[in-house]
Amino acid sequence: MKAHRILVPASFALCLVFLANVATAQPTPHVLPGELIFSQEVIAVDMDQDEDIDILASSVDDLVWWENLGEGEFSYHLIANGDPGFDVLWAGDLDSDGDIDMITGSLYDLGLTFRLNNGDQTFSPSYPISPFNYPIQVNAADVDNDGDMDLFSSGGGNGNTGVYWWENLGDLEFSDPMVIYTTFSGDQGIGRFDLGDLDNDGDLDMVWPDRDVYTYVFEFNGGFQPGITYFGNYYPVYGVDIDDINDDGKNDFVAVQGHYQSFQRNIGNFEYEVVDIGDISSFYSGLNVESMDFDRDGDTDFIYLYDGPIIVFENTGNDQFVDTEFCSQSGITGYMDIADLDEDGDVDIVVSTDNPHTVTWWENDRVTNVGVSITLSPFNSPTVIPEIGGWLGYSVDITNTLNQGGTCRGRVAVYGPGDSPNLFFERAVNIQPGIPIGIDQIAHYVPAWAPPGEYLLVARLGFVPNTIIAEDAFYFIKEPFPLDQTATMMVPPDSLQLRTRILRK
Repeated sequence: MKAHRILVPASFALCLVFLANVATAQPTPHVLPGELIFSQEVIAVDMDQDEDIDILASSVDDLVWWENLGEGEFSYHLIANGDPGFDVLWAGDLDSDGDIDMITGSLYDLGLTFRLNNGDQTFSPSYPISPFNYPIQVNAADVDNDGDMDLFSSGGGNGNTGVYWWENLGDLEFSDPMVIYTTFSGDQGIGRFDLGDLDNDGDLDMVWPDRDVYTYVFEFNGGFQPGITYFGNYYPVYGVDIDDINDDGKNDFVAVQGHYQSFQRNIGNFEYEVVDIGDISSFYSGLNVESMDFDRDGDTDFIYLYDGPIIVFENTGNDQFVDTEFCSQSGITGYMDIADLDEDGDVDIVVSTDNPHTVTWWENDRVTNVGVSITLSPFNSPTVIPEIGGWLGYSVDITNTLNQGGTCRGRVAVYGPGDSPNLFFERAVNIQPGIPIGIDQIAHYVPAWAPPGEYLLVARLGFVPNTIIAEDAFYFIKEPFPLDQTATMMVPPDSLQLRTRILRK
């Protein structure tokens, strides 16, 4: 999976049966200071390298960033303003000096430009890249593996309807734009594209939607080769996201369309099979989609941005998904980003809106304690598993101080050195007001062939994406293998389903 997955000491809840009559914790909107007229792109990134996540945004007039001051507070900073505007935006380390630079472009200007970070969040004058009409998205990545960042953009009209790339010739000198593809169905314009290695050959391929009913896959082989064309479901395709959705080592991709949603599972050799995600018939078209482990339960979920609501499709396993509305806000422009903005361990969502002219971040309140506590108690502490393997044991105590109760499902997972979660134990728990619950002691056998290192065991109780009922976690250590046994005792990661037994108190 992609880097959205973050390992934290307190993982988050997954409940397969909704908790009866327990109040849900809805996300809280925070409007960032300063008006942003016709806001466009919004990016969550650590601009000042202080290890918290700031917010960068662009509009037809202004380029700004909000410095994260901690505890959910942000301070407004203007980077640039005036014509030609900043309709498209990319942020990243363009010159490999460790700080965040930017590439911008305007729908009303004949060019793309970049600004270099001086190291103190002030920026150089803009440097033109090349004439290019009506850019509607810009990205940068080292597609040819020569150690510098190349440039990609899509154009929306006036002879530039298509997708293009500029090779970085060194020292931020770029080639003339090279055509990737221009023959799109119906000349509907180009949707949001993505880059990823689709054939595991070590370079970046591309997926582009045409905002009609087709999605195009291009393999990079010294240049981009037009590849497979996919027909959608008679609804416009607005954006795509590439990720290893089913954790099989091959990158898949998901496209956002109207009503019916699905992803293309990569079965090798640029062949794909369709996997249903869900149907939201009340919304005609999606604007953006992100695939990530939103609830930190070890699988890939989908976050869809529509013109109004943000919908989370929770992955419940075996290619089954359940949709929940995360939040609703009018005037959303079609751009969002996802990050832990308040450093509380869950991920928040930031969106830009046209009316009102604001940027808003939605605080994910699912870690709010709603009156249920859960406590893990290891009973073979210190929790060190020897190199020959052994049992790790613990018990779980739950206390409910709410005046409501209900039945939900508890789940225990372990994150190993490779960030590979293993589901050890799952059971229904009926929590009633004021009645403590003692869960049977549980023991997990960690075999000799399990990788050495630090493991995180997490117990979770609740349902997502809006509510966490309770959680607790602790670390344990698996000691290293004997040197002469490492090679012979290792097994594939998908075999790390460690044995579990339940002990009666």
